[in-house]
Amino acid sequence: MDDDLNERIKALKRELRELGEDVEQLRKRKANGEDLEQIVAKVTAIETEMRTKFQSLQSDSQEVRHSLQKLIETIEHLRTDLSVHKREIAQVQDQQKISTWSRIPIAGWVLMAVGGFAVMQLGLERWAEFQGLGR
Repeated sequence: MDDDLNERIKALKRELRELGEDVEQLRKRKANGEDLEQIVAKVTAIETEMRTKFQSLQSDSQEVRHSLQKLIETIEHLRTDLSVHKREIAQVQDQQKISTWSRIPIAGWVLMAVGGFAVMQLGLERWAEFQGLGR
Protein backbone atom coordinates (compact mmCIF):
# COMPACT_ATOMS: atom_id res chain seq x y z
CA MET A 1 0.00 0.00 0.00
CA ASP A 2 2.88 2.38 0.82
CA ASP A 3 4.67 1.59 -2.44
CA ASP A 4 1.49 2.21 -4.41
CA LEU A 5 0.92 5.45 -2.54
CA ASN A 6 4.52 6.57 -3.17
CA GLU A 7 4.17 5.82 -6.88
CA ARG A 8 0.95 7.81 -7.01
CA ILE A 9 2.57 10.72 -5.22
CA LYS A 10 5.51 10.61 -7.65
CA ALA A 11 3.08 10.60 -10.58
CA LEU A 12 1.22 13.51 -9.03
CA LYS A 13 4.48 15.45 -8.60
CA ARG A 14 5.37 14.71 -12.22
CA GLU A 15 1.96 16.00 -13.33
CA LEU A 16 2.40 19.14 -11.22
CA ARG A 17 5.82 19.69 -12.74
CA GLU A 18 4.37 19.29 -16.24
CA LEU A 19 1.57 21.66 -15.30
CA GLY A 20 4.12 24.19 -14.09
CA GLU A 21 5.98 23.86 -17.37
CA ASP A 22 2.74 24.33 -19.32
CA VAL A 23 1.92 27.43 -17.27
CA GLU A 24 5.42 28.78 -17.89
CA GLN A 25 5.05 28.21 -21.64
CA LEU A 26 1.67 29.95 -21.60
CA ARG A 27 3.12 32.86 -19.69
CA LYS A 28 5.76 33.29 -22.35
CA ARG A 29 3.28 33.30 -25.18
CA LYS A 30 -0.15 34.71 -25.44
CA ALA A 31 -2.72 32.35 -24.07
CA ASN A 32 -5.80 31.58 -26.02
CA GLY A 33 -9.04 30.05 -24.75
CA GLU A 34 -8.06 26.43 -25.56
CA ASP A 35 -4.81 26.59 -23.57
CA LEU A 36 -6.60 27.98 -20.56
CA GLU A 37 -9.24 25.28 -20.79
CA GLN A 38 -6.53 22.60 -20.88
CA ILE A 39 -4.86 24.06 -17.82
CA VAL A 40 -8.16 24.33 -15.97
CA ALA A 41 -8.96 20.72 -16.87
CA LYS A 42 -5.55 19.53 -15.62
CA VAL A 43 -5.82 21.52 -12.40
CA THR A 44 -9.35 20.22 -11.82
CA ALA A 45 -8.24 16.62 -12.45
CA ILE A 46 -5.29 16.98 -10.06
CA GLU A 47 -7.52 18.58 -7.41
CA THR A 48 -10.06 15.76 -7.74
CA GLU A 49 -7.35 13.12 -7.46
CA MET A 50 -5.85 14.82 -4.40
CA ARG A 51 -9.24 14.99 -2.70
CA THR A 52 -9.88 11.31 -3.47
CA LYS A 53 -6.47 10.28 -2.09
CA PHE A 54 -6.95 12.37 1.02
CA GLN A 55 -10.35 10.81 1.67
CA SER A 56 -8.87 7.35 1.10
CA LEU A 57 -6.05 8.02 3.56
CA GLN A 58 -8.50 9.46 6.06
CA SER A 59 -10.74 6.39 5.88
CA ASP A 60 -7.69 4.10 6.24
CA SER A 61 -6.62 6.11 9.28
CA GLN A 62 -10.07 5.79 10.85
CA GLU A 63 -10.05 2.05 10.19
CA VAL A 64 -6.65 1.69 11.87
CA ARG A 65 -7.82 3.76 14.86
CA HIS A 66 -10.95 1.63 15.19
CA SER A 67 -8.88 -1.58 15.07
CA LEU A 68 -6.48 -0.23 17.70
CA GLN A 69 -9.38 0.76 19.92
CA LYS A 70 -10.81 -2.77 19.68
CA LEU A 71 -7.37 -4.20 20.50
CA ILE A 72 -7.04 -1.96 23.55
CA GLU A 73 -10.49 -2.97 24.78
CA THR A 74 -9.64 -6.66 24.33
CA ILE A 75 -6.39 -6.24 26.26
CA GLU A 76 -8.25 -4.47 29.08
CA HIS A 77 -10.76 -7.34 29.25
CA LEU A 78 -7.89 -9.84 29.38
CA ARG A 79 -6.18 -7.85 32.11
CA THR A 80 -9.39 -7.77 34.14
CA ASP A 81 -9.96 -11.51 33.66
CA LEU A 82 -6.36 -12.23 34.66
CA SER A 83 -6.64 -10.23 37.88
CA VAL A 84 -9.91 -12.01 38.74
CA HIS A 85 -8.26 -15.39 38.13
CA LYS A 86 -5.26 -14.41 40.27
CA ARG A 87 -7.57 -13.49 43.14
CA GLU A 88 -9.50 -16.74 42.77
CA ILE A 89 -6.27 -18.77 42.79
CA ALA A 90 -5.05 -16.95 45.90
CA GLN A 91 -8.37 -17.65 47.64
CA VAL A 92 -8.25 -21.33 46.67
CA GLN A 93 -4.66 -21.61 47.95
CA ASP A 94 -5.62 -19.98 51.26
CA GLN A 95 -8.58 -22.33 51.60
CA GLN A 96 -6.31 -25.29 50.85
CA LYS A 97 -3.98 -24.24 53.66
CA ILE A 98 -6.88 -23.90 56.08
CA SER A 99 -8.55 -27.08 54.92
CA THR A 100 -5.29 -29.06 55.40
CA TRP A 101 -5.28 -28.17 59.10
CA SER A 102 -9.01 -28.77 59.38
CA ARG A 103 -8.64 -32.28 57.89
CA ILE A 104 -6.50 -33.48 60.79
CA PRO A 105 -8.79 -35.67 62.97
CA ILE A 106 -9.36 -34.86 66.62
CA ALA A 107 -7.25 -37.87 67.66
CA GLY A 108 -4.31 -36.37 65.79
CA TRP A 109 -4.72 -33.06 67.63
CA VAL A 110 -4.86 -34.95 70.94
CA LEU A 111 -1.69 -36.92 70.14
CA MET A 112 0.12 -33.72 69.10
CA ALA A 113 -0.92 -32.04 72.34
CA VAL A 114 0.22 -35.04 74.44
CA GLY A 115 3.56 -35.06 72.59
CA GLY A 116 3.97 -31.32 73.13
CA PHE A 117 3.29 -31.63 76.85
CA ALA A 118 5.67 -34.62 77.11
CA VAL A 119 8.50 -32.66 75.49
CA MET A 120 7.86 -29.73 77.81
CA GLN A 121 7.80 -32.06 80.84
CA LEU A 122 11.04 -33.81 79.97
CA GLY A 123 12.81 -30.51 79.83
CA LEU A 124 16.11 -29.68 78.26
CA GLU A 125 18.16 -32.01 80.46
CA ARG A 126 16.20 -35.08 79.53
CA TRP A 127 16.30 -34.04 75.92
CA ALA A 128 20.10 -33.71 76.11
CA GLU A 129 20.36 -37.19 77.67
CA PHE A 130 18.12 -38.57 75.00
CA GLN A 131 20.41 -37.09 72.37
CA GLY A 132 23.47 -38.53 74.08
CA LEU A 133 24.94 -35.20 75.00
CA GLY A 134 24.25 -35.46 78.70
CA ARG A 135 26.77 -35.83 81.49
